[in-house]
Amino acid sequence: MQPGPDLAPLNRSAARRTFPEESVPGPGCTLFTLSAGASITRLITLMKQHQRVGAEFLAGIPGTIGGAVTMNAGTKHGECMSIVEAVELATPAGLGWLDASQIPFEYRHTALPPGAVITRVRFRLPEGDLAASKAQMEADLDTRKRTQPLA
Repeated sequence: MQPGPDLAPLNRSAARRTFPEESVPGPGCTLFTLSAGASITRLITLMKQHQRVGAEFLAGIPGTIGGAVTMNAGTKHGECMSIVEAVELATPAGLGWLDASQIPFEYRHTALPPGAVITRVRFRLPEGDLAASKAQMEADLDTRKRTQPLA
């Protein structure tokens, strides 16, 4: 597929400008909006920086935010859609937000509208026990290193 008048190339730098990252603190939680192309690690970094909890189960999972939502990534400790508030989708009809409650999901699958492409995802992460959050991430990462060695 070649760029043309209706198709522009999109790289990571352009994606950051086109689909900006946002952190909006609220009472008891923070909403984090990330580009679908952002790494899962970026959400974990923001969670730590803003002293929030809830996404520990995603620590150490490789990939992008869009991929994590598409496959409802997770572990035995949680799944991606449990912390998603809304997903911004590009469809033939245009660009718009869809509340997570309107998106059916199950184990390792999210039922997005046909032809839809995820552009951004909004996560809701609450306040909580930061020491327990850190301990859970360290334990999960240790388990992964022991049971899923790199090639």
